[in-house]
Amino acid sequence: MPEFAKSRRVAVAVGIVLPGVFGAIVEPLLEDVLQVTLPAGTLPIVSAIVGGLIAYMLWEFFDRRSKNSSAIAIPVVVQSQSTDSRPNLQLAGKTLSPRTPAELVGEVKGLTTIAAEREAGRHLGNWLQTTIAVWDVRERQFFKQMRVSGDNVADGTSIHLYFESKLWKVALETLNRGDQISAVGKIDRITDSSVSLQECELLA
Repeated sequence: MPEFAKSRRVAVAVGIVLPGVFGAIVEPLLEDVLQVTLPAGTLPIVSAIVGGLIAYMLWEFFDRRSKNSSAIAIPVVVQSQSTDSRPNLQLAGKTLSPRTPAELVGEVKGLTTIAAEREAGRHLGNWLQTTIAVWDVRERQFFKQMRVSGDNVADGTSIHLYFESKLWKVALETLNRGDQISAVGKIDRITDSSVSLQECELLA
């Protein structure tokens, strides 16, 4: 039986058994030691609530532990030398942009916001390969993403890479400032100073 399935059974069992145990312990304590008598029917309700809360907390604990253990430990290939970040045309199944990050930024620089968005729209959804020198790694828990920011080693353009946390967190959280990584991702945003890529994947 999968570990999480066993854990769920434990949580359910606790929710069933605990109210009776809680009542058996607390009722004598209240009446004999503290000389407190609860209104009829109060203790079973309180016991059920306490049992339910503890069962819920156990369920959440086992669920989080199960999700964390499913993260894939993918080794990061840290590059020691700068490489050309132009797209690798051997990446099958991906429509790769023929532009470098600097060229993409150059196309929107000096334009009004609406004109820049229109120009950038031609590239959104295409894939871009890049090698960056890392200067920040951040987890975006709400979006379940890891963001790695750095400078494209070929032209210095700022790049923001967004990875799915459950697949890449283990590999990315060990990165240090200055490490170089190669990745490919979908162009999501282009400004006059940076390029953002979503659905990123590390490349060996």
